[in-house]
Amino acid sequence: MNQAVRLTAAVAALAAAVPVAAQSSAQPWYQDVTTAAGIQAPLLQDKPAGGIGVGDFDRDGWPDLFLTGYFEPNRLYFNDRTGGFVERPDASATIALPGSRCTGVAVADYDNDGWPDIYLVCNGDNRLLRNLAGTGFADVTPPELNHPERSEGAVWADFNEDGVLDLVIAAHPRALPYDPNDPTNYDRILLSQPGGGWVDIAPNLAIEVPLAATLGLAAADIDLDGRMDLYFANDRHDGNTLLLNRGPGCGGWCFEDVSMITGADRAAYSMGIAISDYDRDGDIDLYYSSMDEQILLVNDAGGPGLPEYCEDQQNQGVNSPAIGWGVIFLDADNDGLDDLFLGIGGPSGSNQDQLFHQQSTGGFAALGPGSGLHHLLPTEAAARVDYDRDGRVDLVLGHSNLEYRLYRNVTTTDHGWIGIELVGSPPVNRDAIGSRVEVVTVDGRTRLGERRAGESRGASHDYALHFGLGSHHRADVTVRWPDGRSSHYPALAAGRYHRLYHPNGDPLFSDSFEPGER
Repeated sequence: MNQAVRLTAAVAALAAAVPVAAQSSAQPWYQDVTTAAGIQAPLLQDKPAGGIGVGDFDRDGWPDLFLTGYFEPNRLYFNDRTGGFVERPDASATIALPGSRCTGVAVADYDNDGWPDIYLVCNGDNRLLRNLAGTGFADVTPPELNHPERSEGAVWADFNEDGVLDLVIAAHPRALPYDPNDPTNYDRILLSQPGGGWVDIAPNLAIEVPLAATLGLAAADIDLDGRMDLYFANDRHDGNTLLLNRGPGCGGWCFEDVSMITGADRAAYSMGIAISDYDRDGDIDLYYSSMDEQILLVNDAGGPGLPEYCEDQQNQGVNSPAIGWGVIFLDADNDGLDDLFLGIGGPSGSNQDQLFHQQSTGGFAALGPGSGLHHLLPTEAAARVDYDRDGRVDLVLGHSNLEYRLYRNVTTTDHGWIGIELVGSPPVNRDAIGSRVEVVTVDGRTRLGERRAGESRGASHDYALHFGLGSHHRADVTVRWPDGRSSHYPALAAGRYHRLYHPNGDPLFSDSFEPGER
């Protein structure tokens, strides 16, 4: 079998073994399987909170779950490969940190040793937890990565293209008016250094709104030039910030603030952020949650280059007068069109999450109770994961001051799908964060995906990219790696996950990572 493309046989076997009831018009799209899956993770908080991290922490080929408890202990659940999860006392003891008041999670292999690590943002001291080869975690937080005030989000990305991940930490100032002399009130853009250590380049940048209360944060190649950019979703109507990565200079590395000229600065009580080329026109669109309104910024650039954002949530049918939090683009029914999940939580009685189904004729339709997610439960944290690897995207939701719940996607459809897991090799980071995947079906339709680490609201999604293919059961796949190289895989079979390796593939980066292997 070609080393670059591997079918996970155990995944296929599980998908066939897990029964799915025949779908009727009355059957919801999602079912709560929390108890059956062995998950019992309380969430107790006095501030907006809830962090979800998806990662293959024991490298058995299956996605595991890290869940913050805020006042409660954090929980780490390992996938048992049969549709459930188990805790391991030795590992749990190293991540519990009761009372740490952590609000978000960014998962990535920051040291390129092949094991995914965890960065926690907290109301207090932040933590970098290094994975000890699947046996547990060690707190290795250097002073530069601590943020001893209220942090709300973090993302990993290789901004300076040196093959080692950098880190951005989002700050949410506690007091109004913001004190410009308090360094903890500022977001940090921390570049890893060749000899070790981290340097914050944010003070060197010309940012139009340098002080803002950031709740949502994402690193993505928004102008499709091959470099990772930054989007800050800011609370309190501070105005959102879009920084485009311009390369070396500016006292370390250059970012240009294009928030106003692109229309990306639309102010709101911004909370969560989701990124996708949902309309498949070859550019990157933005959706973010807020209070009493939700914002969809449609990019009219029509391809690479400076974005041109136009607000369109009303016409597209994805607005809601609720208090929105975690948001996710996902193809819930594999029809090839991205749908949209909106987590809703607030003091009112309208705490019913929404799943907006994209219509083939344009726009979205709210599924309401038919989604299986329309419960009277306040939701803040939200992450996507295909935990049973059956090709249907599941959801993990953090219900405020209650618990985390796992919702299994039980849609029944003949639509095709394909999953892509990327493995980097020097000079590309091991997680291949920043890689763009283009999936093209025989009708010429292109679907864009990108490997990112940090999105929604305090969450890290499934590390494998998922694409619905509609009526197609084969697709051409191109991977554009962060070092500028491209790999093309013609006519990959649908209905399975493929692991695709960077061309350099040395032994550390090219082992099989098949289920059951260590």
